[in-house]
Amino acid sequence: MNSQTISTALSMECTQIGANLFQILDPFEAVLRATQVGETIGFAVALQSGAFAVTRFSLIGAKPAIERTLLEAAKSKLIPPKASPENTPKSTPKTTPKSTPKDISI
Repeated sequence: MNSQTISTALSMECTQIGANLFQILDPFEAVLRATQVGETIGFAVALQSGAFAVTRFSLIGAKPAIERTLLEAAKSKLIPPKASPENTPKSTPKTTPKSTPKDISI
């Protein structure tokens, strides 16, 4: 991977999620940093023939798109908190009528 701010080797793994194929890049943090600054990013991928395939991408609009993607991914992982058993009342407290003092004559 090569950008204006970083050049580094990455590992790439193809994986299927649902009906879609994804390329997982590692270390992801390096890719994320590279997309935050500059105008382009490039990837050189070694082919079985010994040659390389080189592809360059524009980073115009990448920063807000990545921020939204990470936000949506984080939201999808949120699970509503469950009430813990020790804080859940086992039954509703019962109220008893207040007694009023009786007048006692002596």
